Amino acid sequence: MLPTSIHQHALDTAARGYRVFPIAPDGTPFANCKKPACKHGFKDGTTKPETINGWWGKNPKFNLAVATGGVLNVLDLDFKTGGLPPWPEPPRWTEHPFVLTLSPEELRDLESAIIQTTPQGYHFFFGVGPEGSFPSRAGELCKGADTRGTDGYIVISPTTICGGHEYNIGTTDNLLPPVALLPVTPAWLCKRVTAALAAKKKAPRKQGIAPAFPRPMPSTAPAPGELHPYVKAVLDEECARVRNATPGTGHAALVAAAAALGGWVAGGVLPEAVMRNALTSATLVRKDRDSVEIEAALDWGLAAGAENPRTVPESDRAGRAGKRASGAGSKHNGRARVRCMADVAPETVDWVWENRIPLRMLSLVAGHPGCGKSFFALDAATRISCGKVWPDGVVCPSGGVLLVMEEDSPGHTIRRRLDAAGGDLSRINIMEGMDVHDEDGNEVKVAWSMKDTLALRGAIERTPDCRLVVIDPIGSYVGGETDTTQDNVVRAKLFPLVDLASETGVAILLVAHTRKSAGGRADDQVMGSRAFTGVVRSVLHLVADPEDETGARRLLAPGKMNLCAPPPTLAFTLQPPPDDLHGIPHLQWDSTPINRTADQILSPKRQGPGRPSKQGEARDFLQNVLYDGPLPATEVMTKAKAAGFSERTIDGVKRDLGIKSVKEGDVWMWQLPAQEAADDDY
Repeated sequence: MLPTSIHQHALDTAARGYRVFPIAPDGTPFANCKKPACKHGFKDGTTKPETINGWWGKNPKFNLAVATGGVLNVLDLDFKTGGLPPWPEPPRWTEHPFVLTLSPEELRDLESAIIQTTPQGYHFFFGVGPEGSFPSRAGELCKGADTRGTDGYIVISPTTICGGHEYNIGTTDNLLPPVALLPVTPAWLCKRVTAALAAKKKAPRKQGIAPAFPRPMPSTAPAPGELHPYVKAVLDEECARVRNATPGTGHAALVAAAAALGGWVAGGVLPEAVMRNALTSATLVRKDRDSVEIEAALDWGLAAGAENPRTVPESDRAGRAGKRASGAGSKHNGRARVRCMADVAPETVDWVWENRIPLRMLSLVAGHPGCGKSFFALDAATRISCGKVWPDGVVCPSGGVLLVMEEDSPGHTIRRRLDAAGGDLSRINIMEGMDVHDEDGNEVKVAWSMKDTLALRGAIERTPDCRLVVIDPIGSYVGGETDTTQDNVVRAKLFPLVDLASETGVAILLVAHTRKSAGGRADDQVMGSRAFTGVVRSVLHLVADPEDETGARRLLAPGKMNLCAPPPTLAFTLQPPPDDLHGIPHLQWDSTPINRTADQILSPKRQGPGRPSKQGEARDFLQNVLYDGPLPATEVMTKAKAAGFSERTIDGVKRDLGIKSVKEGDVWMWQLPAQEAADDDY
């Protein structure tokens, strides 16, 4: 097989004395586009043709990088870090802030270097002289002026990233000259790098805290100990994202966290030094990234986040987030934000389905397995994709739909149901997890979870005119480490989705299960914490019609409605299409309104606002806690006491429910009695 252009460049560059290795191919998202595609990164850099042939034989589309240090020093001047620039070509390198500080003699030394144009700026290649190799550092000389030498690498021509942004060496063959012909690194440049490092070492540091990177911070940024509780909660969550990243996703998690926090840095509410120290510490715990990779990832993420400056929300969720982060009894020396309501402009509510599913907000539809929740979600997707009217005759705005439904097969289930309903498939996208690179540079698929809101934002942006996002079922995406019974934990997971809906203008519809036990208000029967129904603005319940003897009729009944009066309940049955297409049924709606709420349907004996008994609440609690599987008895009892239940109440309800105690090793586990398998095909 003949070498490709990049493959041949790799061989030619290695023959000239440079240690080459592959990086991610063109088309890789920017956060990972410069990631090494070999196991040990730049340490695998080689001049051996057989190794190079093996790499590009595996994937001819790999891009190209060279290891620095030893024989090569590189000065990297970027006009924009962390994102793709708005210009077709970068400004002239003589306009860079670092270059503007140089004397005429120093300027001539830079002009003598081999200069490579990059999507973000310029690379200046020098041979190593008597002063030795540079250390590899980001931003030590000034912001946007990096050095690459020992333990570093640099991307080279003919690499292209993100669909055509090129690296170009200004030589006739677009190749670096032989190492021996490179101009020697100027002594003054080595002295500047040494002086910058010495100044950093002399900077005072607090005990137990890594030294701050010498980068400018907004003048309004608070001191590290004065972070707003909401910002502190966000910082802690992003650090946890990095620490808990699965193998092969650590780099992507770091960049995503840096991008998420970069907006707070740009908004002046989070010091950059605090953000860098926190994420660096979280990354070093993993022991799979060196300092150069960490600094580069932070630079990329920071610049990307700076495109969207953020400040502390003025809504009530800021107060709740602060309470989660600091505790109810903590004290802050801050000043309350007060605004006269006369200064607050009234805002109208926009709907994707009037009085049922609002735009820019979260809604939830809940029901037992088999009640038709997924069919209802796909019926809504079909109507939006085609602009069909809603079952109550309300006009439906047409637009795109994004489905997050990893539990259903796209081909066997989702596509067939959309075909049967008559959806415009060209306007409906499905998110099938996320692509990341493993340690060998291979692109692998991982499951999406709610902590990855940046990935979901990207999927929304790739869905033209997106109006609706369906997450079905929400319980599968909260993350395995999340205790869905804890109100504050669930709220912390949902608030990023609230922000995402508001910022992108889409309606996000969460699909949830309900408990099998009846009693209490309808919204209280939704599986998990009450935060699921508390955070969303609209709750809809899908239930079997208790007055239908056939058992085929379903009711779509309103639960909590924050934005309007409860709309009438509607009914539907699942009917096969006229031509029996694939044998897949679709929803047949009855437009006649039904004047019963979800509370009245699910709790017909309780018309008033009465409170369920303590035993009833305990039953719901135990069924909720043990829904996902057995738990140690001590853990269940600890959670029960935290929820306000006595040991006597829990023991009595345990007997009533038939909960079993099973010994696993030395630990007694509680588990619900065997139940029939839930058929969730509907």
